[in-house]
Amino acid sequence: MAAKDREPIELMLRRVRDQGKAPGIVVHLGAEGTPWTLRGSLMTQGSTPVFLLQMTPIGKPAGTAVTEQEDFEGLLDRLPDAVAIIDESGEVKRANRAFAELVEIGSAGAAMGENLGRWLSRPGADLSVLISNIERHGIVRLLSTTVLGELGTETEIEISASGYSHGEDNRIVLVLRNVARRLSPSPESDSLRMALASMTETVGKTPLRKLVKSTVEVVEQYYVRAALQLAEGNRTTAAEILGLSRQSLYAKLDRYHIEDKEPDSTG
Repeated sequence: MAAKDREPIELMLRRVRDQGKAPGIVVHLGAEGTPWTLRGSLMTQGSTPVFLLQMTPIGKPAGTAVTEQEDFEGLLDRLPDAVAIIDESGEVKRANRAFAELVEIGSAGAAMGENLGRWLSRPGADLSVLISNIERHGIVRLLSTTVLGELGTETEIEISASGYSHGEDNRIVLVLRNVARRLSPSPESDSLRMALASMTETVGKTPLRKLVKSTVEVVEQYYVRAALQLAEGNRTTAAEILGLSRQSLYAKLDRYHIEDKEPDSTG
């Protein structure tokens, strides 16, 4: 192993130890410095934590013919989004590396034969809902759900899927996209949750009609502010985002004492 690879390996192992997993790195082996991808994850054997390392060669030796199937398999493994192929019962028949990382399992091969429902954890957006929609419509677009990884990490994802025939059997190919970064909470959304949580404490002390009215006002203010921020203060654009007329938006700004300090440019 090349001396230059020692520090990246140490950093990767430290991250695996602290976080349970780490992105893959490239290491160079042998006298010719052949590149390999090294990935790591943390597993428990009994009560002892164990590093699980997976090494995959990058490329093929010169002069070796690459079949179309092998080229496709390699492309599948290089995709940044998780991909899995399941049968009608949900059993995983094929998965790529990104899928293995998403569900925090040692390797893509370890997912073979497992049921996808093992990792989908949101009621109403689980495996049975996915399969029934595929049977009814043939495709599913952007089904929001949660993956519960083997190390306990919950990840918000979107699934797009399509059914196809594989000989006499039916298969479903799925693309599972991690949207956790897109859904990262902002200070504004935190304040909304806090405001709604405080209202929950008044249940039983305040009439329902007043509770509903107060909740609507809080949510309305949040979305008006969010639309103005998204429109960079352009009230015409903000009104279009909200599906309101400009007059209705002005009324809400005045009602909630929201100051729009940006110029109202309609250009």
